[in-house]
Order: sequence, then C-alpha cells, then structure tokens
Amino acid sequence: MKTHARYAAAALVCAAAATTPALLITTGGQAQQPGGQTLVLKNSPLKIKGVDLPPLIRSKRSPETVGDELFATSKVSGGGVSGTRYLTCVVAKQGANVARALYSCQVTYNLSGGTITGAAVARVGGPAPVTAAITGGTGTYDGAAGTLTSQGGTDTLALR
Repeated sequence: MKTHARYAAAALVCAAAATTPALLITTGGQAQQPGGQTLVLKNSPLKIKGVDLPPLIRSKRSPETVGDELFATSKVSGGGVSGTRYLTCVVAKQGANVARALYSCQVTYNLSGGTITGAAVARVGGPAPVTAAITGGTGTYDGAAGTLTSQGGTDTLALR
C-alpha cells in the first residue's frame, strides 16, 4: 500500500471525528448557545496529506512511526451552517499496522458562527467508535464543552 493510501486509511476514522456536507442541529435548526445542543455531522470527501518522518515507510508492511503526521481538511455545510474542518494527527505510539498505532489528534471546525475544537488519543482504521473531548469554541460556540463521537462516517457533537 502506498504511503498516501496508508495515511488515508489512518485518517478516515480520525477524520470521522469531524467532517460534513450535511450539518444538522438537532435542537431546532439554527445555531445557538452550546448548552444542551447536539450537532450531527456527516463526512464529506477528505483532502489528506501525510508527513513521514525518519525512519521512513519503506513497504506496505513497515508501520508508521512516532512523530509521523497526517493532515485532513474538508468543507462542511448544512442546517444553515457552513465552513471547513481541519484535522491534525500525530503517531504517539507505534503499532504493527495503522489500526494498532495510537494517534494524538486535534480537530477544529471553522463554522460560519464560530469555531469548535476537540482532541483525542485513539486508534484509527477500525470499526470501533472514536471519542474525543470538545475542548472549546468561539463565537456562537464560545466556551463549548462536551463529547464528540465518530463512527461510520457520522460525527455527533454533544455540547453542554
């Protein structure tokens, strides 16, 4: 598997922690103060870039190593909100393959009403959901906190 394809596979689950062409706000259809609001996000196509730091990946069998990075972006829109999702993940602990490596990821949704940020340490590339902490926000989402859960191409941001 080529390096780019490996990073794409690794990013899919991490990235699921934050992309969308359809942003649905389940508390009434428009953005409001974060308290008690839930955003349901569906993933849009990702633009992924990887940085393979030494030791370099030489074959499909050589694993990612600590410090390797991936970056993913996607446009988001729907439910009266639009913007871009930015994701950065770094290999924190090497694994035998993409699914066994441990990644430290940061995500930012830059939405028309403000930003929402999140962070997680997770394994990627498997069927298990990825859970991240919502670490803050600006504008409409000022002081956002809560939990972001990503599985099967859908992200749910439960704001409190």
